[in-house]
Amino acid sequence: MNTMSTTDTSPMSVLERMFFAEMTYMKSGHKDIAILATAFHPDVVVHEPSSLPYCGD
Repeated sequence: MNTMSTTDTSPMSVLERMFFAEMTYMKSGHKDIAILATAFHPDVVVHEPSSLPYCGD
């Protein structure tokens, strides 16, 4: 799981956490969506456009 600090909110730190979570998720064979949640605050809602195959909130 992600062991990176989630207290640093600098843009680069946020991007690094997101990239790390996405790469870890991809390495899991796209089996554990909870891995992606490690990059975000629990109150964040991600909105994906309807043009994507994984659209929604």
